[in-house]
Amino acid sequence: MPQLLRDGQTTFEIGPRAGRGAAPAFPDAGAAARFIRRFKSDPFAVAALRRLAAETLGGSAAARFDDHRLVEWIAGRVERGHFRITAPSYGRTSVAAAGGAAAPAESASAGSGSSSA
Repeated sequence: MPQLLRDGQTTFEIGPRAGRGAAPAFPDAGAAARFIRRFKSDPFAVAALRRLAAETLGGSAAARFDDHRLVEWIAGRVERGHFRITAPSYGRTSVAAAGGAAAPAESASAGSGSSSA
């Protein structure tokens, strides 16, 4: 199940099947991975990413990652195209707030809708 991350006023969906049919929130995988790395110090976002890792690897394998390693693993999966980050559709749960950081410039077109790229 995709997880949600909130960055300022914008909410993003991350996961292997994130935002079915929605345009990616970032122009390339590197930009998306840099965005994920911003959440290293946010315990709520790390918890959402840990749930995503547990669903992918199994709970015991994901539990062995410290927070830094977890975020780097997720960022690597994004860079390799295994996970997508999109502007989400309605009706999702598991929102994690990111310490009030502003949305990245790459996501400006995705912040207002899920059909623009």
